[in-house]
Amino acid sequence: MTVETAKAKATVYDGNIHYFCSADCRDKFEASPGAYVKARNAPPQPVAHQQGLHH
Repeated sequence: MTVETAKAKATVYDGNIHYFCSADCRDKFEASPGAYVKARNAPPQPVAHQQGLHH
């Protein structure tokens, strides 16, 4: 969704401004921001090794 920042409802999370189409959407984000934003410093996910490959 594209949101015009001049009309948007905004909040700051993790040092970044996030814009929303309504106060209701902003409130949902503020209640659980981690559900919407990936953690910046998340540990890398392990890569599954395929059988038959030798290192």
